[in-house]
Amino acid sequence: MAITNFAQEAFRSSGDQLLVPRQKFNFTLVIDIVNQPSKTFTRVSTASAASYSVDTQLMNQYNKKRVVQTRLNYDPITIAFYDTFDSDWHKLMQAYLAHYFNGGTGIGPRANPEGTSTVDPYFETDLGFTPNAARYFFPSIRIIQNGYRNQYRETKLINPTITTMQGDALDYSDSNPVMYTVTFQPESIQVKEV
Repeated sequence: MAITNFAQEAFRSSGDQLLVPRQKFNFTLVIDIVNQPSKTFTRVSTASAASYSVDTQLMNQYNKKRVVQTRLNYDPITIAFYDTFDSDWHKLMQAYLAHYFNGGTGIGPRANPEGTSTVDPYFETDLGFTPNAARYFFPSIRIIQNGYRNQYRETKLINPTITTMQGDALDYSDSNPVMYTVTFQPESIQVKEV
């Protein structure tokens, strides 16, 4: 009597391996930047998978409750970047902020510091949001989950906007790498299986 290997039957590890679960570490992050070539980030700690929520409304149909779906919502995606010595993410973050804020300087130094007078009627400022011809700095961000035999799943965030950028705490007693945790809110999400 032969012993049945149930894992072998469930995941078919000796065949085409299409039933083998995907591994969390096996992904690539590609960021498309306006008027620049795409940038592949290999120094990413984590990237959350696409999440969705659906708005519903409870309706009454002849005294029977019916749930009606009204809208599909795309939940924010959180990505944790390593702060490396080449400042790869930090430079991109500065370019993103300069694209949208403070007249193209973002968080960089300004030649003319802001005045301190609050009563001067001619007080001018370059602080704040700056409209730009290219509305989206990131036209898309692609999270590519690599698979077996060149099969992959590509999750494409369309027109993602950064909602939060959280820097890590610096600590003399900790030798872990410094991280930036960034939350992106996409306008829509497309998923492609190849």
